[in-house]
Amino acid sequence: MNNPRALRSNIFTESLADETILYDKAAHKAHSLNKTVAMVWESADGQKSVGEIAGVLHRNLGLPEDRSIVLLALEELQTAGLLETTPEVGEGEERPSRRQVARRLALAGASVGLVPLVASVLAPTPAMASSMTSLTYTQIVSEETTTSIDMAEHPLKDTQAVINEYDAGATLGGEGEVAALQGQNAVAQVDFASAQSDFNSVLKALGLPPF
Repeated sequence: MNNPRALRSNIFTESLADETILYDKAAHKAHSLNKTVAMVWESADGQKSVGEIAGVLHRNLGLPEDRSIVLLALEELQTAGLLETTPEVGEGEERPSRRQVARRLALAGASVGLVPLVASVLAPTPAMASSMTSLTYTQIVSEETTTSIDMAEHPLKDTQAVINEYDAGATLGGEGEVAALQGQNAVAQVDFASAQSDFNSVLKALGLPPF
């Protein structure tokens, strides 16, 4: 059975009061690990088994010496891309759910705040800010006016009059769509600026330059 090994290459860390912040420079992701997952990450050196890491949690955090707690923490780390090797689950052993682990901790008198948890955030990129870039007015009107006009529906009007009316309607509709898309684009820009500010706060906590 493989022993778990945490990803440590290009990882910057900072320990705070109740969490550990990891920044994966290669993937441009920041991760917040609670105490349980942080200790599992630190202990996963490829030498310790799941059972041995459970013992580390028991001695340092007072948690039950339970493999399920470690397995859940490792699953969180794997999802975040913070493991190089993962352990094989033993025959007849199921990966625990968060609810099961929370129940076991509660029965043992441990804080539910120690249920393994990783919160991850991807660094914002300029592409995110332009992901909802609006179409130009010319594009919208061009797309609208290429729609076929059924002259049979307008037997009492001449062809040019119908075309003129349709063009006028397409122009007004196009302007409305442009305004709506520009509004969405403005929201995207604000969201991007907010995400960038939050991410730079994480980097500042790690003593790193802004993104």
